[in-house]
Amino acid sequence: MKSAVDFINEKTNNFKPVTGIILGSGLGDFADEFDASRPVVMIMSIDSFDELTVNLAESERASVRGQIEREIEAFASKTDGFMKKLNNHTYLFVLNERGFALMKAEKFDVLDKVRNLKVHGDKNATLSIGVGRGDKNLKDCELSARQALE
Repeated sequence: MKSAVDFINEKTNNFKPVTGIILGSGLGDFADEFDASRPVVMIMSIDSFDELTVNLAESERASVRGQIEREIEAFASKTDGFMKKLNNHTYLFVLNERGFALMKAEKFDVLDKVRNLKVHGDKNATLSIGVGRGDKNLKDCELSARQALE
């Protein structure tokens, strides 16, 4: 009886290694995943918040800011990215192209939701969004987002 090693050696004696890439091997899936995972940086700003809330008491200003922030947080939670508040009126989002595509498909519905919030009678809050994507690194994406917001 042959040993396992002898059997394997006998069967692989005429083995010729194949080198190269076989097209249709699923590499397209890897490329698609790579593209979908590319970083996107968004900066969102509440437009003219001070003017919007000029005659409101501080507690009312905080309430308005809270309503707006709830809409922004709900918007951000739809992706696997994260959001950080930079100051009282500005938010930073870091996400990927997959999450950005979802936001685009929903037509950035946060803009309408915030616009529909009533502030002190007939005033409406509005948001501006700057987007940086397709740059070589996160720092450049962030710079592009800031420039887009200006």
